[in-house]
Amino acid sequence: MKPQRAFVFVSAAITAATGVAAVIAGRQASNDLIMSAVEPTMASTVVFLGLATICAGVVGLCGGCSESRCGVLFFPSCTLLIGVACIIGGGIVLSQANGDGGSIEEACWTRQKTGDLQFQKARTLQDDFDSLQTALANCRKSRPEVLSLRDCGQLAKDDAGIWYKDRPRKALVEWLEEKFSCGGFCAADTAVFGYPWQQPRNGSTAVTQSNKNTPRDPCFTFLAQELAKRGSKLGGLLMVLQALVIVSVCGALWLVCSPPPSVRHGSAKRSDWCSWRSSDDESSSYEDDVETPFASERS
Repeated sequence: MKPQRAFVFVSAAITAATGVAAVIAGRQASNDLIMSAVEPTMASTVVFLGLATICAGVVGLCGGCSESRCGVLFFPSCTLLIGVACIIGGGIVLSQANGDGGSIEEACWTRQKTGDLQFQKARTLQDDFDSLQTALANCRKSRPEVLSLRDCGQLAKDDAGIWYKDRPRKALVEWLEEKFSCGGFCAADTAVFGYPWQQPRNGSTAVTQSNKNTPRDPCFTFLAQELAKRGSKLGGLLMVLQALVIVSVCGALWLVCSPPPSVRHGSAKRSDWCSWRSSDDESSSYEDDVETPFASERS
């Protein structure tokens, strides 16, 4: 196998493996509570870019088998474009996650001052928190002793008749309250799921009848921090993976396009070094071109 073709095969394998890693990262992001609730299109974008990278790797494997130099050059050219697009996409993912996190924080701070919530994603999350608060209040009208929505059963419905388990971001709210001991979204409120109150100075405090209505810190700051963390991780991973692809593809492109090496005086001549011929033609041509040291003595 020619060294150029072998290098193309290696670069194509790296490209395909990078695409697989990007697809796995995108699938994991689609199952993440925060990413799926706040940035639902981000994971699908990463999966799409990963699939495009895998296709480029497959093209490279096919191009490595081609006898045409144009066929081999098609792979690094396409992959270079895809790699650049993926790096740009990774930067967009990173900036969007951090930007939306900052916008959510700013919108909630503004709501605390003016009562108006402008950012659409913040309004959607606030609607879910308000619905769960209303469901708990309606449950306590019939059963005042309950500590959380988990004790209410079918009684936990909001004013629109929606059961709390049917809310699309119910799992996210529960996760935030359990992990960060927060309550409410933009403003301090009670914890609707009744998880113990983790306090830095007092430790864990179980929810009881005496403290079940105690307001906790709002959840929006913790959500914004987690969103920025996950977006930075996903975008940074995509950019690093595609940087590796670009480096390997540029190496393959340089090797394929490089001119044949010059032959030093007195050395064996190899005029077909960069030609794309079969191994049988290559060996016969090599034997014809090589001048053995004792050829002149035999003549």
